Formats: sequence, C-alpha cells, structure tokens
Amino acid sequence: MAEKSPGEELWKRTYEPISGWKPARSESTSVVGGAFNEVYKAKESLTKLLEPLSEDAKDKIKEVARIVEDLAGRSSREARSLLAKTLETIADKIKPG
Repeated sequence: MAEKSPGEELWKRTYEPISGWKPARSESTSVVGGAFNEVYKAKESLTKLLEPLSEDAKDKIKEVARIVEDLAGRSSREARSLLAKTLETIADKIKPG
C-alpha cells in the first residue's frame, strides 16, 4: 500500500465535499414571506375599495377645474366670493363628523 503524505490528508479535509448538505431555510424567511403575502392582500383589498372613490374624485376634479376656468374670466371680487363659497362647501363636506 502506498503511504499517504501528511499534506494529502489535510487536502482531503479542507476540500472534501460536504455530505448531507441542504440549503438553509430559516423561520425568518417564512415569516417575511408571510408578511409580504399579508401586505399584498391588504393592497388588493384597498385597491378594490378605492377604485370607485377615485373615479368619483376624477369627476369632482374636472368640475372644480371648470369652476376655476370660469373664475379666471370674472372680476377679482366675484372670483374671490365664488371661490370662498366653493371652499366653504368643500370644507363642510369633508369636516369630521
């Protein structure tokens, strides 16, 4: 039998393949994945809730834009008066109950 050199044994220990190796899967990975799933579900439900409101908001913004264009053609006193009334109406609608 051939004798092994001391360096050969060290070489085997250093570069020998690891047996039974599996990629690590920690609990933190599943916790983070679960959190992302919950966030995604919340985003989807919020999107479904806000879509009708955003359509209504687009209509309101168009209406306000028409009012502002109309104000541009009036005198400054009329414009300020109409703008004040408009802002009061908006404030009343969004005032916390």
